[in-house]
Amino acid sequence: MVKTRGPVLSHDAAGKLAHVLVYAQSKRRRYAKRLRKPRNPRTFLQQSQRAATQFITQKWSASTAAQQASWSAVYTDTDMSLYHRYLKFNLDRWSRGLPPARVYPPLTSLPTPGAFPFTLTTFERFTRLAAQYTAVPNPWGIAFTRSLNNPVENDTQHVRLVLPTIGAYVDVVYDDYDMTPGTWYWSAFLFTVRADNVQPYATLSRVI
Repeated sequence: MVKTRGPVLSHDAAGKLAHVLVYAQSKRRRYAKRLRKPRNPRTFLQQSQRAATQFITQKWSASTAAQQASWSAVYTDTDMSLYHRYLKFNLDRWSRGLPPARVYPPLTSLPTPGAFPFTLTTFERFTRLAAQYTAVPNPWGIAFTRSLNNPVENDTQHVRLVLPTIGAYVDVVYDDYDMTPGTWYWSAFLFTVRADNVQPYATLSRVI
């Protein structure tokens, strides 16, 4: 609501008017401008980046002192904090289709065949994905990936959403919305705190 000490069009007006105009003041002058909502495009890549950033940043505070200290060994020619080294390294890995790591350096073992259940249940307005895991040391997260192309991993416009694992055995469930008509493909993989022993799941599909 506009707060004034005079008429709305006076020099003392401030705030929003009918969700149409905004009255404000800079150091030099008062002004009014059209109210515009910030753009928030929900592109594939933006959703993927947001999911990864949220996962990575939230996991930092739960890391042990030794795990955090391990990041002093990367980007040694910079004065970045340990947190920013961890964040930069893992976001770069994510952009290249690799899982994040809680400890540096990540291990480089090859993916092993996955034998864990990965199911897809279709509903009218969304698709439910569920993955199970057990007997994996130090599980850290499961990444769900969807794409209009198969293989999913070869599509640069895919969505990759990561969810944390909890305990030694659990069902990780994700409900996927906002899909355009077409044949969609989903895949998933499990990764550990060292980004090793990556366990790939089978690729599933659905026609929208």
